[in-house]
Amino acid sequence: MRQAVIDGELEPALDAVLLTGHQQGAGMMCTGTLILPNLVLTARHCVASNIGLAPSCPTDSSPGSTLPDLVDTGDILVYSTDDITQAGQYLPVAEVLSLPQGDSRPVCGADIVALRLNTAAPVGVIDPRLDSGVTVGEALVIVGFGAADPTSPASTGSRRRRDDAVVEHVGAKPAAPGVSAMAPEDFQVSIGPCSGDSGGPALDGSGKSVGVMSRGAFSTCEHMVYTGLSAHAEWVKDIGRAAAQQLGQAPPAWAQLDAPEPGPDGGAAGATGADGSPSGAGSGSAASGGGCALPRAAHSRGGGWLLLVAASWAWWRRRPGRPSNTQHPNRSKCGPMALGNRAISTARRPTSSPAT
Repeated sequence: MRQAVIDGELEPALDAVLLTGHQQGAGMMCTGTLILPNLVLTARHCVASNIGLAPSCPTDSSPGSTLPDLVDTGDILVYSTDDITQAGQYLPVAEVLSLPQGDSRPVCGADIVALRLNTAAPVGVIDPRLDSGVTVGEALVIVGFGAADPTSPASTGSRRRRDDAVVEHVGAKPAAPGVSAMAPEDFQVSIGPCSGDSGGPALDGSGKSVGVMSRGAFSTCEHMVYTGLSAHAEWVKDIGRAAAQQLGQAPPAWAQLDAPEPGPDGGAAGATGADGSPSGAGSGSAASGGGCALPRAAHSRGGGWLLLVAASWAWWRRRPGRPSNTQHPNRSKCGPMALGNRAISTARRPTSSPAT
């Protein structure tokens, strides 16, 4: 018998794992992880405006797929809830923070963005593990809002966990039947995540997040690929320090800069600001390493990416209520979400007021 976040246990305790996605076009449902009260990690493809049909990683003959264009910030949806049928709290997004050159780099190994919220979410956080990558054979806990049954899209929408996933592979390798190609920054798990778990975390034995769910074969939900956090440690630290500064807080321990190398005169080779950010970084800057704020998407330029592990926002019609227009500071109005040739009214989204 198959278990899951396919058949995984319901997990109301991990409220730092949020329901995410967007309402542009057909929309998308994903998962995200709150690593600071105002900072959510999720997959880049979960907020991309143009998903193609086939992902490809770089090879000697191909540069690999990119996701250059993201949806409007006001179309991005983040909810604090245990289940899609419950009226959770809508959390408006202030900006999207991309990896340096995130719009042009291959998404394999870089399927990650951060969503800075307008204000702090009233739930716990999950620390990222940035000082070391995963190892083959390491046991992980998979958490997300994805399908409990890979044959039933209606089984998405409840936060679930599975405790018996194991790291199968770390680093680059070519595609194989039923298994996605991988980049050096990727790792592969045995089982667990499924459609709708994209962007969600894999947790180590101490409860820290080690990766962001990216892709795989949603027909089986086995051998799924994550973008490793340690591969992007400096970027995560940069945006963590900036997000903490936005809250008027000291940066968390995981976002602290490494001790600088001594200079030739015995002094520090590099200076940092009072908040732990590199000196010269502007107040509130997204990241000294090049994190980019993207309040609006550029015109679509195409690019292929198979939506392997994100579910349709169709299941949002199971939710009551919707936020008012004033709850979307970056949108003039909240229109319907289309699914095929049917429009799904956003009037079914929660009525609870977001933080402003």
